[in-house]
Order: sequence, then structure tokens, then C-alpha cells
Amino acid sequence: AMDEDDVLEEDALEDTAMDEDPGLQPALPAVRAEAGAAAATAKVEEVDAEEREKETKRGTDVIIIQPGSRTLLLGFGSDEQPRRVPHVIARRVVGLTDANEFYAHVPETATARQAALEETQRLARRAKKPAAVQAAQSETDAFNSASVAHVGPSPQWTDTSANPKAVFGDDALHIRPGEPYRIFSPIRSGRLNISATYSKAVALEDIEAIWTSAFMTVLGLSRREFKNYRVIILVADHYDRTMSHIFVAMALARLGFAKATVHQASVCATYAACLANACVVHLGHSSTTVSCIDEGVSIPASRQVFHVSSIILSVSDVCPNMCRLHLDYGGRDVVATYWWLLQQSSFPAKNVFDPAQRHDYFAVLNLLQQQSHLQDKGPQDGAIVTAEGERWTFKTYEEATLAVLGLFVPGLLGVSTLGALHVGPDQSCDPEDVIYEDNRMHAEARDVDDEPKNRKRKQLDDGASPDADGDEKDGDEEELREEPIAPQAVAVAVPPAPTSVLGLADAITHSILMCPSDSTRSRMYGAILLTGGGSAIPGLASFLQERLQERLPSSLARSIDKIEVSAEAKETEGQCLPWRGACIMAILPSAEECFMTRREWHEYGLRVLRERCPFVW
Repeated sequence: AMDEDDVLEEDALEDTAMDEDPGLQPALPAVRAEAGAAAATAKVEEVDAEEREKETKRGTDVIIIQPGSRTLLLGFGSDEQPRRVPHVIARRVVGLTDANEFYAHVPETATARQAALEETQRLARRAKKPAAVQAAQSETDAFNSASVAHVGPSPQWTDTSANPKAVFGDDALHIRPGEPYRIFSPIRSGRLNISATYSKAVALEDIEAIWTSAFMTVLGLSRREFKNYRVIILVADHYDRTMSHIFVAMALARLGFAKATVHQASVCATYAACLANACVVHLGHSSTTVSCIDEGVSIPASRQVFHVSSIILSVSDVCPNMCRLHLDYGGRDVVATYWWLLQQSSFPAKNVFDPAQRHDYFAVLNLLQQQSHLQDKGPQDGAIVTAEGERWTFKTYEEATLAVLGLFVPGLLGVSTLGALHVGPDQSCDPEDVIYEDNRMHAEARDVDDEPKNRKRKQLDDGASPDADGDEKDGDEEELREEPIAPQAVAVAVPPAPTSVLGLADAITHSILMCPSDSTRSRMYGAILLTGGGSAIPGLASFLQERLQERLPSSLARSIDKIEVSAEAKETEGQCLPWRGACIMAILPSAEECFMTRREWHEYGLRVLRERCPFVW
């Protein structure tokens, strides 16, 4: 704004100019209006530039971490896509043989598995003519019978001449066989991958080392810069309270970040897809989970846990609520089944490869990723290279398709026990959780039961009779307490508890039917979201949609227009949806309430996590 003297001086100059040139009198108002418009436009552009700068800076101080069994997704909240890092560490161990942490050895159950294979073949060939199947199989066998090995490119091995104590990322996966290194994967199925030879303390050290290496090499941060960033860690849908505790302690106490919080991957996936209600199916490397999300909240399973044989069944106070299912089979089982099918076929290199060896496993995995589909295709060309540099060319027909269909027929994967199914959240007790809900409920119930006894004991000590008039009220209260209060009946028809391992379509159907109302079930059927690495299989979404349509109960058929299954949303692939949803959460002003500082963590510990976590604890 101009001062008053400047305005008077400008008016004086204008008057002088008009006196000298009368022709300027009509043009001056237009000139002044144009100058004002230009000034206003410049002001608007300045404000827009400031807003764009703020928008650009949003999320730059937040790091999103999604730790998986095989892959670690991480990046800044302002990134469009996450960076992928193998979630493994190779430690130099002299005198200890290497073991492939990724390969799932399937026990031989010939009879049951052959029956499952026949069922899977009928499922894969139901739209094909027998003559076409026979012709494609003959073409494949003829080509493979003439296939021989050729000299191919030698694999690129990691240089370990400096004898590093630990190797991370892709370098760890490309260590030459025979080198004194063993690969460890600290997390499996959303939990610590501890065993008799891999303790919890070592697993935590490995997680810290893997994450630190990823932050420094992938994100370009130094250890001293960690204190300037906040962290959002995504936990598995079938979350374990202990793991949430471990992740927050890792970020704040061990790594020294400024703030941290955790959230469920399934809920974050709905953020990225802009869905308030969805059934989120995560197809991971070592497990498959199904979770129903209603208005941004994962429908909680019960807190009462009953053990039946090797299956864990959660039952709520009202009715069985099994909206969250955890299936202990995933991509690693599909790879093992794919190799088993190749051994049954005319695959020419069946006696050369051994997926129990790390290099051969990843060669078979890459081949499966190239050929896996649930579409109508004929024989496919393939090539594979051994660790010694031999290159084999061949054809496959339906082996990859049958392996993927094992997700719908678990018997083909070698999964036949009820132990492969878990229902509801993990209720593992954490000794630091002083307000653990089950402990609190049991303590309150014990106090209520002991209250009449304590009063009677006090009356006897005071010399009063327990049958005196003053005790009539206590007797009435005791009678009222002895009468059980029946829960309010809910008129919802729910399916019985599963008595066998559920395939993918059956698990989704069972989970949705456990929702509390028909309206919620209809919304779930209308938005089924696939996440995880398995969501990238071509044709999986449409095939799953057909299978769910076949299992749709007649009572819901009228209220559901169409079952929708999506493997991507908003131009984001399914594997990155939870991570992308956490980026959206990071820029929300309300999300600040979910973060815990290092000072709060050191002062209050797990209690602040229980109060700040944005999901039902």
C-alpha cells in the first residue's frame, strides 16, 4: 500500500500530465483499473505459489513403513510410490549351513493332494474343450522333449571379498552359494519369525539393522537425521498387540525418531481407494488375511478365545464374529506347489533345479511371476538359468494357473489341517500392558465374586450375625448377581464355524456373512479390495468375482446389484494401496493426535500406545 504523500504526489503528476496533454483524460481511469487488476492477479499468484509450496512440503517429514515377510515398503509421505527392499539380512556365520527362509517345503500327501489336483484341473478347464486341452498338452510335451541346455549369462553375485559381517537388500539375495553367510527373515505372517535357533533378541537386532540400512541407503538419511522425522508403521490386518509394541519401541527407543504411530494395513488401503466400507483381502508371501472395514474401522472380532484342537475360534458376547480371518498360506506355498507341478510335467530341468537352494528358488519364483495368470491362454514360452549359467528354454501349459488356483483349493497347497486358520486379533498377553483388557476383566470379576465373602467375614469379625436385618440388602444383591443377564438376541443368520481349511472364496464369503447386518454385508460385497503381491496376478479379480457370485446367499441376492472385486484403485496397484493410504493419513491434521513422542513413550510406555492407536486395541 502507498503512503498518503505518495498518493498526493501521484495525483499531482496526473493533473500536470492532463493539463499538458488533454487527450490523456479519458485513458487514465482505464490505466489505473488495469494496474489494479494486474496487482490483484500478482497477489493471487503469490498466494497460490505459497499453497503449492506447502502442499509440496506436506508429508516430507513423515516416513511410511510397511514391513512384510519378504518385502519392506518404505518412503516419505510425499512420495507417489514406495521403495521396495527385501526384508532380509545375510549374516556371516562360519560353520553353519545356509537355509532358504522363503521356501515352503510341502509334505508329501499323495492321495489327498492328487484329489485336490483333479478338483483344481476341473476348475481350470471348465470352459475349455477336452480336445483343445489335449492339443496344448501335446504341443508342450513335444517342445520340452527336444529342449537342451545352452550356455547362458552367468548370474551377478555379490562381492563379499571384504568379509562384511552383514549384507542387506538385494545384495543379500545374490550371495554366491557356498559363501559363509546365512539369510534371516525376522518377520513372518506379521509376527516375529523366532525359532529354537533364532531368538527374539536377535530378530529385533536384525529388524533394527535392516531398517537402518534402508533409511540410509534408500532414503538417503543419516542416523543423526532420524530425530527430525515422524514414522507411521503399518501392522498386519490380523494384528498382534505385541508386534505393535515392538514396532513403536523400535522407532522411538532404538532408532530415535521424533514421533511414531501404527495403523492397520487394511484400513489404510481403504483410505487410498477412497472407500468407507470394503472387504480387504491381503495376499501376502506367507499368509492371506480377510478383514471387513466399516466406516474406516476394522470390524473387531471377539475378545473371548476358545481353543478347539489346533484351530483358534473367537466368539463374541452376542454371536460368533469372524470378520477377520488369517490363513496361514500365501505366495510361498504357491511357489512350492508350482515346483511340484513342474516335476509332474515334462519340464526339462526338473532334475537340475532345487528350490531349497536360494538361487534356484528365486529363479522359479521369477518364472512363476512371469507366467501366473487366471486367463484363457495356451502354452507359454519360458526360460530359466541355473547358478552355473546353464540356460534352459521350455514351454508350460497350465502349471502356473493350477498353482494359483491352489488359493481356492488349499488341499493342492498341502494345507489340510485346521491350524492353518486363525480368527480374530491375536490376544497375546504383553507383560508391560498393565491395563490389558482380559486381565482387567478377570480382576473385576474376581473382585465382584469376593465382595459378599469379604462383607460377611467383616461382620463376623465385628461380632454381628450375617443373617441380621442389615444383611438383607446384601442378600438381595447376591441373588441379583446370581441371575445371568442374557444378551440381547440378534436376528442375524450366521454360518457355522468352519470345520476345514477355507479356500480364498469361501473365506471371503464366511467373513462377510459374519458382519452384523444385511446392509453391511451388501456394502462389503460391493467393494472387495485385493492387496499384497498376489493381487497383481492377471485375471484373479474377475475369477474371484465369479466364484463369489456362485456362493452368494439367496437372501442377499436381491439387495446386491453386483459384486465388485478390484486389484487396484486410483491408479495405485494393490500391493501399494496400504502404503499409499498411510501417506494420505500423514497429511491429515487429525492424524497428529495419533503420534507418540519419545518423551511420552519413555514416561508412559505401552499405556500411551493403547490410548493413541487409531484402531480398536
